[in-house]
Parts: sequence; structure tokens; C-alpha cells
Amino acid sequence: MNNHRDNTAEPSSGVAQTRQHLQITVGEQVQKDGTVYRISQVLDFETVIGIAVESGRSCPLRISELTPFQNGPAPLEQDMSEIGDADWREAEHRLSIIKPLVDRHTVGRDAAEERAKQTGVDTATIYRWLKRYKATGSVLALIPQKPGWKKGKSRIPAHAEAVIQEVIKDVYLTLQRPSAQKAVQEVMRRCHERRIDPPSPGTVRARLRDIPERDRLRGHGFRDKAINKFQPAAGKFPNADYPLAVMQIDHTPADIILVDDVHRKPIVKWL
Repeated sequence: MNNHRDNTAEPSSGVAQTRQHLQITVGEQVQKDGTVYRISQVLDFETVIGIAVESGRSCPLRISELTPFQNGPAPLEQDMSEIGDADWREAEHRLSIIKPLVDRHTVGRDAAEERAKQTGVDTATIYRWLKRYKATGSVLALIPQKPGWKKGKSRIPAHAEAVIQEVIKDVYLTLQRPSAQKAVQEVMRRCHERRIDPPSPGTVRARLRDIPERDRLRGHGFRDKAINKFQPAAGKFPNADYPLAVMQIDHTPADIILVDDVHRKPIVKWL
């Protein structure tokens, strides 16, 4: 069932009428009261079954109360480049285990226990994998989660991180080329003004060290040096105006001597 409708706010005095396009299809993400749901089943023209992305719980939803989810699918905090072949195989193995149960609206205890006996996996694990997969609809949700802090994830609040980046842009990467200590002091001052818990000086210095050298040189006024060091020097080969206009062959000495068929004299020593 594929239903499209315009979600229209009831006009009232002093309130402008707004219109939004809402797509009702299985797998589409929608919002209700600030909670994001993924539609798992369309019951009729008025009701769908939605699975809360964060909690994994399913519940019936009235279509008239839904609004579009403007930010697209719920992101998975998973760097694809960090996923190894073994992790991919494990995720696919987990999907194969829960696949017979994925399309069911509700998975009873008997069905979960039966599948657990068939696969040798604990019943609670079956439910946990189903919850993860149904919340996102992606096999990425079944990638084994490594313990510990994820590399590249900030340990400080977003507003404190924003102050650091603001100071880097407005103060540190300038022609005045202030010291790292000056940048630290400025972060502390701005956090104090805004009543934000400041990050530690070590955190600020770590952010300064993470600035790419190219950006550092440009910000400190060494634009030409940055270009010479990081920008390739583009040139032009004469008369190469179309593919295969010029072909070059490298000659490499080899321990082979070609001789003629009659006199057995050397012909060439290069191959």
C-alpha cells in the first residue's frame, strides 16, 4: 500500500496554514510528538504500525497524527572504513538467523525459542538483534559493537566543542598567529561568559594539534607555502590533445640477447 497525502495544519486565527508531503510506505520514517518511527506495516488508510527508532518498541499510529521526518534515516554511528571482513560476515550471519522472524509484526516467545534452538543462539539475543535490525532496517545494526570509546567521537558537550571550533576559526587561525595558550585562555573566557562548563586545557590543545597543516599554514598567512607544499604543480604535455595521442615506452635492460637466425649475431640487448 502506497499512500501520499498532504499533512495540513488546521487553520486558526493568526496561524498560517502549512502543508507537508507525507509518504506512507513500509520502511519510511515519520515523526509523532518528537519520536521517530519506522513504518513496519500499513494496516489501513488510517493506521500504520511504527517501530520507535531509539527504543525498538512497536505501536499503532494514526496517519493523521504523523509528520514527515525531515532529517532522513536515523544515522548509525558506524564508520564503514573501520568495519572488517570478519565483522561483516558476523553481521550477515546474525541477519540469516533472524531473517525468518523479521517480517512478523510480533514475534512470540514460542517462535523466538524455536529459532534459538535451531541456531544455538540465546532467545534474548534473538530479540535483541531483531530490535536493532527493525529499528534501522540496515544490516549495519548487527555489526558487533566494540567496547570502549569510539575513535573520533567527542567526549565533551556539543556546545563546548562549538566554542573550541569558534576560537580556532576566529582567533587561532589568523594572521596574528597567537600561541596555543592564548587560544586556551580565549576558550575559557568565552565559556565563562556563556556559563558553559569549559573543556580542559589539554582538550583544547588536542584540537589545535588536530588542525591539518595545510589549514594551519593558510590561516597563519603562509598561503604560498601551503600551495607549494600541498597543491600539485599542474603542467601540460605538448601535442597531447586526445586519448592515446602520445604513447611512451620505457626501455629496461634485461639479461637476454636476441640474435639473428642466420649468422647468430646479436640484434638487441634491450627489452
